[in-house]
Amino acid sequence: MTPDTEDAFNPNEGECQLEAMIFAAKDFVIPSEYFRPVVQEAAREQGLIRAQERRIGKMIIGLILGSCCCSLAWPGVMYLQSKYRAVTTEDIHNRAHEIKRQRYQSYDSAFVDAYVEVKEEQASKLQMTSKQDSID
Repeated sequence: MTPDTEDAFNPNEGECQLEAMIFAAKDFVIPSEYFRPVVQEAAREQGLIRAQERRIGKMIIGLILGSCCCSLAWPGVMYLQSKYRAVTTEDIHNRAHEIKRQRYQSYDSAFVDAYVEVKEEQASKLQMTSKQDSID
C-alpha cells in the first residue's frame, strides 16, 4: 500500500475534517452564554496542572543530577579528608591493635611501631607539601 491510496490512515486528515465540520456548523450552532467561561476555566486548570508537572519534573531531574554529582565527588572528598585530617591518639591506638593482631606482638611494642609509622607518614606528607610549595 502506498501513502497515496485512500485506505492509508492520515491523522491530520481526521482533524481537518472535524475542523471543517465545526466551521460549517457556525451558523447553525449557538453556544450557551456559560460555555466560554467554562472552557476558559478548564483550559486555565489544564495549564496550571501542566506547569506543576513541569516543575515537579525539573525538581526530580535536579535531585537526580545532584545525587549523581555527590556520589561522584564523595571519593574525592574522602581522599582529601584522610589526607589533611589530623591524626588522633585513637588512630594510633587502632593501628597498634592492628599491628598486634598481624605481627603477634605485645601491645607496647605495637604501639611504638604504630607511632613510628604515623610520624613517618606525616614526615613524608610534609616533604611532599614542601616540594610542591617550592615548585609553585
